[in-house]
Amino acid sequence: MYSIAPIVYNWTIAERNPFFTELRFEAIPLRHKDHTHYFRGSIDDVRRRGDKLVIRDYKTGWELIKQFDLYYEDPQFTVYGLALLHLLGTHPRLARRCGVDPKEAEEWVGREGEFLDVLLMERVDIRREAVRPTTRTNMHAEELFERLDGLETQIEHNIFPAEREQHTCSRCPAYQRCVHDFREHAHYPLQGILFHEYEEL
Repeated sequence: MYSIAPIVYNWTIAERNPFFTELRFEAIPLRHKDHTHYFRGSIDDVRRRGDKLVIRDYKTGWELIKQFDLYYEDPQFTVYGLALLHLLGTHPRLARRCGVDPKEAEEWVGREGEFLDVLLMERVDIRREAVRPTTRTNMHAEELFERLDGLETQIEHNIFPAEREQHTCSRCPAYQRCVHDFREHAHYPLQGILFHEYEEL
């Protein structure tokens, strides 16, 4: 059986300790135009390299993601970057621990996308012993928010389009019902199907 423990150990002793591991964020409010989106999650690793803060995400699987997709298609690092900037801008102790002036960090709040270039991101593929660098800019933040704004507007109008080409569709609790309805009514617009189990929430 392949064990990642020795590799994780080598990663750990080869570099200085991070400021945080598994840095959790709950209900981070990020505003865009007339919408406020709330994010929660956990950042694997936050450290510093020179004048940049580094966000690391450790992957233990064998999945190989193309560098193009890592930069353009994967929203995970965009969310992590926005969340970290917001945390540092609203918690002076966290900012000081990361070597950031709390007054400077306060300026990030509400404008997080504009300051993503103060961060570096690294995807660490542990099994391949590879570090994949990437960056984020305000362009990524705008794309993410526009996507979420559109989705929120669809939900407000009771429109729930299925993303049939996405792997997440097969994990949806309404998957079987959705497939059944789609087959029976394929010539009708697909609306109000995917979230039928949540109507009472």
